[in-house]
Amino acid sequence: MVEYMCCSDLTVSGQAINFISFAMANRLRQHFTHQFSCSLKKPIPNLYSRYLYQYKLKKQNKLLTAAAIDACNLKPGDDVLEIGFGQGYGIKLAAECVAPVTINHWKSSRIKFILENAFSTSTIKSNTFKNDGHVYGVEISEYMLQKAKRKLWPLTKTDCIDLQLRSVDHLHYPPSSINACFHVNCFYFWPSLTCCLQKIWRVLRPNGRLVTTFQINQLIDLHQRGWFQYGNPDPLLYVMALETCGFNEIEWLKQQANFNLNETYDCIIAHKPPIPLLSASIS
Repeated sequence: MVEYMCCSDLTVSGQAINFISFAMANRLRQHFTHQFSCSLKKPIPNLYSRYLYQYKLKKQNKLLTAAAIDACNLKPGDDVLEIGFGQGYGIKLAAECVAPVTINHWKSSRIKFILENAFSTSTIKSNTFKNDGHVYGVEISEYMLQKAKRKLWPLTKTDCIDLQLRSVDHLHYPPSSINACFHVNCFYFWPSLTCCLQKIWRVLRPNGRLVTTFQINQLIDLHQRGWFQYGNPDPLLYVMALETCGFNEIEWLKQQANFNLNETYDCIIAHKPPIPLLSASIS
């Protein structure tokens, strides 16, 4: 009888330990899922954000950003806006396209430039750069804004780059002032697709182009991990919102990376319609 009771107690104790272990593992999994979901939406200076943006997503984000800028068809003198610029990789690439004089000036005299402006708080303004375009960027993460400013410090001393801590639904730029706008792995977290796209519509010039790029396999992977707790990675909803807001010539392209044919991505391009000429409507 005593032996039976001992065996029974051991069985109950083993079940209790298994239950507690399962509960702790589940709680730990929920904690990690929450932390990665928060860091994916709005990076902060912690281990989870560093893992995401320094390791897991770094290669893909660079590929997608370069592809988005290429699809913008930028030329010298254009004004371009990036939503969610992260560490500033896209800002620098865009500046090379729209502000070549500024970029060449910086590259040709880096040491002199640094010595002259290391302790200056003013922005360099010169007629030498008057034909260059501008790159504007908005970002909701203070952590990413500071990383981008440190990375792009030389260029932030010129007039060609303007980085702001701001949400896409609070764009303050003048109406019809931007030639192109691009964003990468960003719209999943916007508070309202329609509202935010209307804000972008307002600042785009007629015939202005809006571009986003993403990788379906990457979205599926992050979704299966549960890291989209605070976002909705549905490109179809994005396209429907584009149509609702009046964008036209919407293209959804399946592309291959120029430097790596094994890497594929999706690219959605939309345009703000041109303003019809009064003479054309009269005739």
